[in-house]
Amino acid sequence: MTNKLMCISLLLALVVAGCNSADQESARKAAASPEIAAKVNNELPVRSPGKPGAPITIAYTVLGTPVVGQPVAIEVRVSTSLSEAPVRVSYFVNDVESMRFPESQARTTELSAPADEGYAARQVTVIPLREGRLYLNVTAEVETSAGRMLKTMAVPIAVGQGAADPVLNGELRETADGETVISMPAVEN
Repeated sequence: MTNKLMCISLLLALVVAGCNSADQESARKAAASPEIAAKVNNELPVRSPGKPGAPITIAYTVLGTPVVGQPVAIEVRVSTSLSEAPVRVSYFVNDVESMRFPESQARTTELSAPADEGYAARQVTVIPLREGRLYLNVTAEVETSAGRMLKTMAVPIAVGQGAADPVLNGELRETADGETVISMPAVEN
């Protein structure tokens, strides 16, 4: 029995000694790098909360009443918090059976926001080919210090009499950044 106790005591002493030397090694590395210090202390490095997003805002206005077979213009407004940074804007339609571009419509353009307005605006023309809710996809890209970032938005276009406005689930709220979001709090049963 004493041999078992001695073995267990020796093992515990080795484990404790190993932990102490590992702690000393971690402390030495922590002094060398703040990121390592954060990992050693089980903390995350200091970062912005939330998902990183492109510093771009996209807004739109459908000009006129969309009718099947007739061109309709959509004004797309793009702004960025990066001054002097050009924004590349691309337009595309996923379902070519439901909507198309006129041949004269450019699919890509590069914009710079005028200083007095704060945004750049362009008109995009599409031709709806059926009734219902159709979507024009708009992608805006900007070069940042972290690399190229982009934001995409689907612009809904209600064509015809059968196209009803979507039902809003939740309530509209404004975030601290000024962005309007739909708040849908959880409800317990």
